[in-house]
Amino acid sequence: MKYKVAYYIESTDFGGAEHMLLNLLRGLDRDVWEPVLVYRPHPGVIPLINRVKGIEISALPTPSANGPGSVNGGVALIRMLRMLRPRVFHAHLISNLWCSSGIICAYFAGIKTIIATQHSFQEPWARRIRKLYALKFYQKLVSMLVDKYIAVSESQATGLRKAVISESKVEVIHNGINVEDFSPKSTGNLFKSVLTDNAGKPVVLTVARMDRLKGHRYLLEAAASIPEAVFVLAGDGPERTNLENLAAELGISDRVIFLGQRDDVLELLSDSDLFVLPSLLEGLSLSVLEAMASSKPVITTDIPGMDEIIVDGRSGILVPPEDPEALAGKIKQVLSDASVSNRIAAGGRQRVIERFSAEKMVSETSQLYLELIENRPENAK
Repeated sequence: MKYKVAYYIESTDFGGAEHMLLNLLRGLDRDVWEPVLVYRPHPGVIPLINRVKGIEISALPTPSANGPGSVNGGVALIRMLRMLRPRVFHAHLISNLWCSSGIICAYFAGIKTIIATQHSFQEPWARRIRKLYALKFYQKLVSMLVDKYIAVSESQATGLRKAVISESKVEVIHNGINVEDFSPKSTGNLFKSVLTDNAGKPVVLTVARMDRLKGHRYLLEAAASIPEAVFVLAGDGPERTNLENLAAELGISDRVIFLGQRDDVLELLSDSDLFVLPSLLEGLSLSVLEAMASSKPVITTDIPGMDEIIVDGRSGILVPPEDPEALAGKIKQVLSDASVSNRIAAGGRQRVIERFSAEKMVSETSQLYLELIENRPENAK
């Protein structure tokens, strides 16, 4: 017997959460599951849609008047879900209340099993106390409609358990990647056209959306004291102009390369010497997992989520957040000591294989679906 699963997103970007969803869709056993992707069209989500193969894709209306929180948008989604008749509705939440209207619509569409993956959870904040309490109350109301929340890390689960109506609704399933996709494929000349005056220098790579919480500015401040290396930043976002201006102010524009959004991350990793992500907040970073799977030494910040991926000194190196001096010191150490670099690179790949594979993530998610379905046999469709 096959079960249909509707995956629901309200994405405006192709980031870590969307990569994780793609890995999940690719890994599902099609003899058991019939996935369908339900989404609201947005230019930022086109890369995900283009990569999804072999499954049904359903787009909701695009006009702003029919947005996810509108009456028209809600009615359209309810109608679509009633037509699709999925056994499971699985929403992917980029932040606290993301997709909450979709969860409500799934409930009124009569779907019996509702799951939400929380990719990033932050304590709600508002200038006014009344609004803060309203947000918390709304979170608890929405959580009443959800059978199970999937937190992508233990740290995310801790905050989420306090926010929802019942702690038992929260289960941890770590993000996972297809490790076999990240075997070395070095071209040896990927950066030649942009290195010119810096040929021969080690390459420090960062792959991340250019958002304040990714901590790029601290990497640039660290780079100012490391003239022996070139820093390559892949990704785009609202902070890019500010970061380009900061690089100019620090006098390092000749050693900092802004690549913009890239689709060749594997090749970028293969031709780099070190991966650094100085984030201030993460759920469970896929870019760090990908770097580790590529056998690259990784330096990242000692924050919740990262400390679940990295065993400091064994599978990577952790530094305090917002500390460019400490970050610079560790970058210099890894670039100058091959034994350290090789040790943490090998340890990182092994840790991903053991703890963060896509196969493990898909297996645990599928098992959760079955457990929830079997607990409600009288409602099977």
